[in-house]
Amino acid sequence: MSVDSKQEAFRKAGGAQGHSQLFGQGAERLAAEWGIELVEPAYFFTQNRWDEHVAGLEREKAGGCATWDSQAF
Repeated sequence: MSVDSKQEAFRKAGGAQGHSQLFGQGAERLAAEWGIELVEPAYFFTQNRWDEHVAGLEREKAGGCATWDSQAF
């Protein structure tokens, strides 16, 4: 895809202003134009990732910081 066609795609998606992350109706409209299959949000759910998320929230509640430290890896 050329730079011009990428810029046109972003413009059509609702003014992404040079960003490459699209969401919502603009992203869905662009996906339809490009023939990209849409899936339900549940497609992206994994129990393991959810458990990690909940554990992180619990650490924050317990006084942990919201950023990564060397022990988190």
